[in-house]
Amino acid sequence: MNRPWLAQYPEGVPAEIPSTRPKSVVAMFEAAYKQYAERTAYECLGASLTYRQVDELSRHVAAWLQLRGLERGARVAVMMPNVL
Repeated sequence: MNRPWLAQYPEGVPAEIPSTRPKSVVAMFEAAYKQYAERTAYECLGASLTYRQVDELSRHVAAWLQLRGLERGARVAVMMPNVL
C-alpha cells in the first residue's frame, strides 16, 4: 500500500503504532482493576463501588458458581434489577 503521508512525518515519529489492546475482555477488566483499584467504578442511588470491590465481588460470585458445580466455559444467565 502506498502511504505518501509518511514522508511528512517528523523525524522520530513511527509509521506504525504497536497495538496495546488487551488480548481478551477478561484481560481488559483485570488491567482496569489493577490500574484503577481505588477509583469509583460504579455509582447508583447514592451507593458506589470501587474497581477493587467489583473485582472482589466478581471473584466471590465466580467461586459461588464453581461450588455449585459449574465448570469453566459454562454459560450463566443473569437477571436482576439495574442497581448496585
